[in-house]
Amino acid sequence: MKQMSIFKTNEVMRQWCDVSTGSLWFSLLLSLGSCGLGWYIYSGYNSVSIYTFSAVVALLNLLALIYMPANITIEGDSLAVYRSCWCKRLPISEIESIELMQPTMGTKAIFASMGFWGYWGWYREPNLGKYFAMYGNPSNCFFVRMKDGRQYMLGCKNPATIVDYVKNHLDA
Repeated sequence: MKQMSIFKTNEVMRQWCDVSTGSLWFSLLLSLGSCGLGWYIYSGYNSVSIYTFSAVVALLNLLALIYMPANITIEGDSLAVYRSCWCKRLPISEIESIELMQPTMGTKAIFASMGFWGYWGWYREPNLGKYFAMYGNPSNCFFVRMKDGRQYMLGCKNPATIVDYVKNHLDA
């Protein structure tokens, strides 16, 4: 029997996700501004309140950094979206369609980040319906529709290579 190492994969390609410059600056300024404002407001009060406020802001930033996607990889027969702590795998055999697409201005956030350390969470668009998004830069996205009805808006630095690879394997 052949032994397999958990550290080896049959990775075909990997595309890194990038956070748009506007989203990055928005996130940094919001985080630093919140800490600064909290320090200013609570400086005259007890130190427990400023530490609590700072801990909440730090926790929100940590959760966002853990949840946002790091890279998208084709591994064997699945499309894998790697995040800091876990990986979401979409089997290519279960993908109904995949196409290059950017989110529109009509996008409504249901439970989502709206650009805080990237875009991740549940969104709704009039022409697409509800989908789960995991991308950093809105101009580098692609849309995946699964056979069971789930939908994803994903993004990486060069989405055309991922889309072309999956489309070629959908037809096979």
